[in-house]
Amino acid sequence: MNRKRCSKKEFLSIIDGKGHDSYAHVSSFAIYPNSICINDTNVKKEFLAEMNKDYIYEDQDNKVYSKRFLENIHLSDFALIGLNSADFKEKSNKCSFQTMHLTSNDSVITRMIEKVTNKDLVKGCFMFDIINNVTATKLPIISKVITILQNKPEHAFNVNETNFDLESIKNIDLSNCNYLYNHRNDDYDSNNQYLECVNKLAQHIIEYDIPAFIYIMSLIRPKFLICFGNSSKRLTEILVNKCKIRGNSIKSKFGIVDVRQVLHYSYYGKNGTFEKKCISFNNAINK
Repeated sequence: MNRKRCSKKEFLSIIDGKGHDSYAHVSSFAIYPNSICINDTNVKKEFLAEMNKDYIYEDQDNKVYSKRFLENIHLSDFALIGLNSADFKEKSNKCSFQTMHLTSNDSVITRMIEKVTNKDLVKGCFMFDIINNVTATKLPIISKVITILQNKPEHAFNVNETNFDLESIKNIDLSNCNYLYNHRNDDYDSNNQYLECVNKLAQHIIEYDIPAFIYIMSLIRPKFLICFGNSSKRLTEILVNKCKIRGNSIKSKFGIVDVRQVLHYSYYGKNGTFEKKCISFNNAINK
């Protein structure tokens, strides 16, 4: 097992595989080359969240990275964590290291980072979602799943090895989970279908997302994790506090000392103003 944080090039060689299912398609770095246009009202918000393949690669087929990409990414003392990676493989340019959703919401992250006091520490840091390859626009079942995971015995979170094939994460379709959640109390069959959906996600997390999370932690060795939203924080806390490798907690193994939360970038209303999002981000970074 690695005893120290791996190098950038080693990390890229692990997560940016040649296959279409490489982990680089569900993760990214907090780099926004188009942020120079952040005050241009004629620019689409989605444009601010894009990272062109020409920015990343000199030669994409052979995974030769550009000098500017390598200079601007870093594996630091923290990483940014979302809840569920969006499946953009079919609607993007299929390039690695795009932002999570390729929507106007991601431009909020761009603007939040520009307002952070120590923005140079945040820019270029690794960012990923704790749940991967789960097709679902919304996950209202996540609270039930988190409760199930919280109540599982600690031996359910034992992992023998830190190495994990990141391209082996199974894709499951839970696009109907919002409908099942809304109709879970209609009748007996509806409730059963809802519970099947909940258990399917819980099993996916145990079988795929937990080993992937532990492996990523072993590679980047962050001191603290910054989570977008309450659900990602609750789930991350379970993994950090319950997961063990050969009987040793990953918290002590990898030196993770804290799990922090910022307001989710898509949160709205009087308590989800852009100003409050920036304040929460600043507080998390400077805690």
